[in-house]
Amino acid sequence: MMKPTASRRIPQASSGNRRGKGFALVVTLSLMVLLALLSVGLLTLSSISLRASSSGLEVASARANARMALTMALGELQKQTGTDTRVTARADVLDETNPPILGVWKSWEGTNHTTTGALAGRPVSPGSDYRTVKNARFISWLVSGVPSSLTSPTVVPDVAAGAGKITLVGSGSVGTGAGRDKLQIHLLPSAVATGSGRGSIAWWIGGENQKARLPKPNKPASDTVAGWVAHTKSHAVADPEVFRMEPLLADATPAGKSVSLRQADFIAPEQAGLAASAEFFHDLSATSVGLLTNTATGGWRKDLSLATENWDKLPATGLPFFRINADTTTSVTRPTASNSRASRSILYPWSNYFNLDPAPIYQPGAVGSWHNLKDYATAYKSGGNRAYDQFNIVDSNHTFDYLHKTRTTMAIARVHWVFSHRTVRQVSHPDPAMRNTYNLEFLVTPVITMWNPYNVALTSPANLRILMGKPMPCAFRHYNKDGIPQPEYRRLTLGYSYAGTPEIPGNHPVMPPGANALNYLIPTAFTLAPGETRVFSPGGVAGIGTGNLNLSPGYRPGTGHSVNISSYIGPLDATDPVKVDVVFDSRFKEEEGKPAFVGVWLDMFLGANQNVGHYLQVNRMQYLRDVANKYWPPIPAAELASPTAEEINGIWQPFLSAVYGTRISGPSSTGLPGKGLLQTSPLVSYARLEGNYADQKGGSAAGAAHPANAASDFSFFRHTGLDDKLPNFNNANNRGFIVSGFTAADGLSRLILGEIPLQPLASIAELQNWDMRSQNGVPPFQLNVIANSDASPLIPQENVVNAGISDPAGNLQHDDSYCANHLLFDDWFFSSIAPQSADLRKTYTDWITGAEPLPNRAYHPIREDSAAAQAANLFSQNIDNPDSWQTIASRIEVEGMFNVNSTSVKAWRALLGHARNQKIPHHTEGGMSLSATTDYAHSRFIVAGDVKAGEQGISGGPVRSSEITGYRVFDDALLDILAEKIVEQIRLRGPFLSLAEFVNRQLSGDKDLALAGAIQTALNEMSDEAGANDPYKALKSAAMSQNAGDPNDPKLAGAGYVFPEAAIGKSNYGLPGWTRQADVLRPIAPILSARDDTFTIRAYGDARDASGRITARATCEAVVRRSRAYVDPSDAPETTSLPVAAANRTFGRRYQIISFRWLNESEI
Repeated sequence: MMKPTASRRIPQASSGNRRGKGFALVVTLSLMVLLALLSVGLLTLSSISLRASSSGLEVASARANARMALTMALGELQKQTGTDTRVTARADVLDETNPPILGVWKSWEGTNHTTTGALAGRPVSPGSDYRTVKNARFISWLVSGVPSSLTSPTVVPDVAAGAGKITLVGSGSVGTGAGRDKLQIHLLPSAVATGSGRGSIAWWIGGENQKARLPKPNKPASDTVAGWVAHTKSHAVADPEVFRMEPLLADATPAGKSVSLRQADFIAPEQAGLAASAEFFHDLSATSVGLLTNTATGGWRKDLSLATENWDKLPATGLPFFRINADTTTSVTRPTASNSRASRSILYPWSNYFNLDPAPIYQPGAVGSWHNLKDYATAYKSGGNRAYDQFNIVDSNHTFDYLHKTRTTMAIARVHWVFSHRTVRQVSHPDPAMRNTYNLEFLVTPVITMWNPYNVALTSPANLRILMGKPMPCAFRHYNKDGIPQPEYRRLTLGYSYAGTPEIPGNHPVMPPGANALNYLIPTAFTLAPGETRVFSPGGVAGIGTGNLNLSPGYRPGTGHSVNISSYIGPLDATDPVKVDVVFDSRFKEEEGKPAFVGVWLDMFLGANQNVGHYLQVNRMQYLRDVANKYWPPIPAAELASPTAEEINGIWQPFLSAVYGTRISGPSSTGLPGKGLLQTSPLVSYARLEGNYADQKGGSAAGAAHPANAASDFSFFRHTGLDDKLPNFNNANNRGFIVSGFTAADGLSRLILGEIPLQPLASIAELQNWDMRSQNGVPPFQLNVIANSDASPLIPQENVVNAGISDPAGNLQHDDSYCANHLLFDDWFFSSIAPQSADLRKTYTDWITGAEPLPNRAYHPIREDSAAAQAANLFSQNIDNPDSWQTIASRIEVEGMFNVNSTSVKAWRALLGHARNQKIPHHTEGGMSLSATTDYAHSRFIVAGDVKAGEQGISGGPVRSSEITGYRVFDDALLDILAEKIVEQIRLRGPFLSLAEFVNRQLSGDKDLALAGAIQTALNEMSDEAGANDPYKALKSAAMSQNAGDPNDPKLAGAGYVFPEAAIGKSNYGLPGWTRQADVLRPIAPILSARDDTFTIRAYGDARDASGRITARATCEAVVRRSRAYVDPSDAPETTSLPVAAANRTFGRRYQIISFRWLNESEI
């Protein structure tokens, strides 16, 4: 039997011991659980760490691939666009439906002008079809995945969303909504394999200079005329309203702090769910900066500011004023008093001086010289008012002055000869039978309207003499008491004869007593305010055979030269009608061996002595007799007033007027209105129609024998009473009325057409007011040449010269706008580094130290020049040296440089709307004043000639006068249309392979593109489309203009038009109130280019597993900018010649990364 096991008792401790032992057990058990959990956790963490480590490697691989894509994109950008002669444009420049990818073209590189020989530099047509020629200059699209075999821009990469594509510009960048998908970029990535694994890459490059710069509105230095002049002349700040940033007009500080487009969202409110940075992704830039390089042929643009300011320090010879191609330039010699016709000193390097005769007026070439341009650019130093230039233009001792100095002389706006009859009853005749008869007298009353066409006051010299040295065309045949006409017509004067010029057989005899010429003298000096006119007429009656007829201010009817007609027709009875026939074919010869002409020789002299030949102005308008008869047909007595002898006893009764003056100086009887300032210029100092030009230079000057191409007009008006074709004047100030009419009801008493600089120039487009062809005596006469682009009817559609001249160096007929723009717009700029209120040193040092900006506020010194401590040394190095005009561009960066190939309507609209909250300087009766604050004003001059178009101004009685003379204001609707039309023209013409090509018309077979440049054509189309809002509606009205250039007009037969469509327009086209291309370009030209220098690169990289599945993605964005430095530093950045290093010739200037960031998915 088993024994039961004895129970074992665990001894009990006190109650405290029992609690302590229990807690220890619990702790032990807890620690065991914690250790178990920790073990599991560590195992889990280890697994996560392993997975995280693997993921991190994949992200790193993706980012490495993205950086590799960025490097490849930057390398491609360097290769394709690093050289100066590269043009960039988006694909939609070719077709509106193309995506926003960037293409690269070679610029013209000199292929659009002659490159060798005597004609080097003269433009030529690239071909009848520009597009085909340009396609051959295409290089590449700046996106990844483009095969090297793709060499035509007509094949555009597909960047629409699709299977297997990645997004580089998507809804996170451009937003969502109608049409936003067209703004996106989706690419098929390219596979890559690296040491770290597999992946793929893609990249896209966008041009920042295709966009408007984030607006930073600024204010003038002072709220004065001078302050606003400097402010408005080169103002190119984008209109904030376009981007919903109107508050920047009041405070631009936020824009100044913005370094990226995303920060614009803090300035502009969302609209329709779109942030500003998304809506304007392709239109607005916070980073665009550019270089002042010559896109057409390479190198830096040259500075006309420093070239003209330091003119006397420039080398005497070998001046490289135009780059023919990458390694060739022209060689200009500065003219001097002893070498006034220096080789290649004319603006056109292919032209020579005419050199027909030692007299200066026979010396000029086709256009003015570089020295003449210099003289104009620095004319501001002479102050506001100017003395009348008094040197003798036919004295060879004054050849230098005539050719190379800017002349300011008053114009003869009009000479109005009023022909009148009166009878005098012979009450004291010794024969009583004759005391009831009447002697017939004839009176010629000269009424001369002097005009100061400039923006500065002019004071004339004393003893200003005006001479009609050859017979006036008109000849008169009076009827005797029996109603029988005399057997011959009689002309007014014999005309001065020169050696070897005998009287012309069959010419009309002269009225007795046989005066040689008509001489008029203004003995007293007088001053005319800017644009002002003044009428002068005789104070009494003198025989036609007397000497000078003195003139004084005002119009006095019944004064002038008289002739006793009864001395050869006999007396009239009381009831006999006074009858006269008039013809207009009195002839003269210039010299023996030349044809006999009909026309006008009207000259202005200095000096009271008739025999002193001190010429101030020479006007020649002469035609063959058959031409004269066509445009000045005979007027029979039946068409003229025929009062009885008794009715005009003692009363001078006008029956006819002859009017000679500038072709814009009033109504004409010829029925030949021209296309305004495109076909005439009142500032021509020597005009010669027909004559020696045709015989001396190997061909006929096109159109020179036709009055449709004359600078002046000669008209005849019949008078039946006190009609509106008689002279009129303001008896309070003796002003006359010109251009739009003869009377206070329709004419202008003040009109400014020429601008003498009042401040240093800041824009190439300001040179439109340099009258570069004023010395050229043959058509096409025109004004405001530079920066405009209208074709001339006398120049072939696809050429720039009259090709009928066999001596090209002596050819005086060019498309002057085209040639001048070609020579200037890519090669030159105005830095505006010039003496302002201080000397040149202070202007420069204030600019580089930040104390005072330049008038061209977009121009900033490079960073290394901005240290105040070295300012003095930098002035010596960069400005005060003979080559500074060639190198200063290398030390300037242009904020907001704008590529004219941009197809962004928003960007163009913003740039066109730059003139916000501006006060417009304008002339007043007593001086100058400022307008109220206004938007979107366009003025021909830095100080407008009058008030806003349509308001009551200073130019005449009618309110509408300011439509011609004042500045014009466009509204938002007009600017919207204009921006759209400009982009349409860019797509029709682009990409532009040089800046000058953008400014100019095309020399192509397309008439629409050959008529004018892109902006001018857009202005024309804006006017047509605006309807009731047409800014030129009043100017186009029948009350203010006539139609010109009707191709069916028989009077234009023989006018020499080879491009007749170019003559079609309005007779007041181009007057100051008619905004032209140059007016639009003036403020913005300093920031224009034909390429991008700042780019945004987006680069994508991913990592993939063995199956090709994407395991990580990365996208980066970099802003890069072309710098002044070459890739190989062995060539100095400022070098003016072709770089020596092969790498620099291939890759050009080095790109720098300005900013870099990784993008979140939501930002893409």
